[in-house]
Amino acid sequence: MIGEARVRRYSKAKNILTFRLDSGGHAIEVTAFNRAFLKGKLSPGMTITVTGKWNRSRAQVTAKHIEIGERQERTPYDPIYQLTGKLTNRQLKTWIADLSRNREVFPLEMLPFSIREKYKLPSIEETLRQLHQPQDAEQLKHARRRFIYEEFLTFQLRMHAYSMR
Repeated sequence: MIGEARVRRYSKAKNILTFRLDSGGHAIEVTAFNRAFLKGKLSPGMTITVTGKWNRSRAQVTAKHIEIGERQERTPYDPIYQLTGKLTNRQLKTWIADLSRNREVFPLEMLPFSIREKYKLPSIEETLRQLHQPQDAEQLKHARRRFIYEEFLTFQLRMHAYSMR
């Protein structure tokens, strides 16, 4: 953390906490809403892990979660889902992990093995696992590529069926 944390109040019960982080030699502005209670816990030089929405043009993160110290879970790609209500990311990740162990809940494989082999596309089971629990950027890229291919193929088949009417 660089410098002191600042709190700005914009109504009786609402506030904005801002501070700057050094991330690999780059200064990043962090904004957190209604987190004034953290000001006393933050001090210059300490290690902080922040997750949230990144704004590249402003070099700013709108923090969703702030963790003091090193990150506890050390997976390189940890998905963060946009949730509403009382459902938490931890609950959803637990459910997804449980479901990924149950083969009966996977959707049907739409792509034949020959096409998957020809274009080096993963199976639907592998794709869902790579999408929700990627080990690296390459796995995430392959999972997205599989869904993009499947979506375009489905679109082409529908257009062909429509033209045959």
